[in-house]
Amino acid sequence: MPTFDYVEITVLGHVSPEWADYLSGLNIEPTYVDGAAVTKFSGVVLDQAALFGTLNGLYSLGFSLLSVHVSAPAV
Repeated sequence: MPTFDYVEITVLGHVSPEWADYLSGLNIEPTYVDGAAVTKFSGVVLDQAALFGTLNGLYSLGFSLLSVHVSAPAV
């Protein structure tokens, strides 16, 4: 049975919500933190491969990673 993890990823810069499908369908929330434009992604990923695929996608788009938080699934 697959396990699903909830993730929150923050990158420097704004990412258009149009990229949601490319980035594992995560919620995309452009915002500002301490005056800097950032984008927060949140949602459920199937496994680590899906998470790494999303992180690789952000890297290929040239965004700087600020944080990644993964919450284990509720049992």
